[in-house]
Amino acid sequence: MRTTSTMSSVLSHRSFSFLLAIFGSLALSGNATFAQRTTSGVFRSHILEVAINEDGDKPGPATPDDTVLLNEHPNASGGQFDVILSPDGSEAITWGQFRQVTGTLDVEELLDGSGTTVSVDLQGLIPNGVYTLWADFYGGPGIGLDPWPAVPLEFVFDHELGIGALGYDTTNAPANPNDFKGNAFTAMADGTATLEAIMPPGPTSWPVPEFGLPVGDFEVSPYVLDDPVSSFALWGAYHVDSNTWGPRPGAGSGGAAIDATWVGHFVGVTGAVIPEPSSSVLAFCCLPALGLLRRKRHNSKS
Repeated sequence: MRTTSTMSSVLSHRSFSFLLAIFGSLALSGNATFAQRTTSGVFRSHILEVAINEDGDKPGPATPDDTVLLNEHPNASGGQFDVILSPDGSEAITWGQFRQVTGTLDVEELLDGSGTTVSVDLQGLIPNGVYTLWADFYGGPGIGLDPWPAVPLEFVFDHELGIGALGYDTTNAPANPNDFKGNAFTAMADGTATLEAIMPPGPTSWPVPEFGLPVGDFEVSPYVLDDPVSSFALWGAYHVDSNTWGPRPGAGSGGAAIDATWVGHFVGVTGAVIPEPSSSVLAFCCLPALGLLRRKRHNSKS
């Protein structure tokens, strides 16, 4: 016959086991408030801001690797199609070099609500090249990378919410915004790079009214994939002149942020399924980068 103390011990043990089961179930279901949210994605080279000739033709599966690439961004004289050069200006960047970017993108919620940790690991960059990273936020059913052009451009434009420098805290910005270097890095001589930054909640650094995005209507949540965001993209800009410009990727004439001092090189996306490229087709980014296509579309609306 069980004693009162023995029965109390059994009941306490069962109660504890019951509570463990409840909390375990909550954690596994993702409904527990203390569960840390994470997600991952991959990087690939993209081609929206480069051309293989002054007609603006894009590289493709049949393009020879030794083809010299041109920058579609406007130069100081208002023209286009400057040759993309190595950091020291001694050689032209070819298609074979440019298309090599691969890597991983990991985001992790900070449980204190201070933002999201963004970790980047890249290969295939231009050796010793200066780069910056730009956080882009999309709503709707999500976006991804796929063989070009699997996603219509209209879908992307219509679902973009906001964009800005990775890690740029608009509430604690430096007195001179161009002093901000939190999203900048220099690739190693072997073309690799790693970077970790915290994307804080609040307004983005670059409302980009020239792209038709409403100024001040979007703020980053503590976790970058909180509603209404369904996809978080990270764009990589190569700075041909090795200069960075803080909250925007370029200085440009008249303060325009899009100019020939930089060119979009790669992009990674989380929050969307990203299929592997097949052997019969090169995988390209199917999203518009921070460049000429957006300018053209915006101008066509005005």
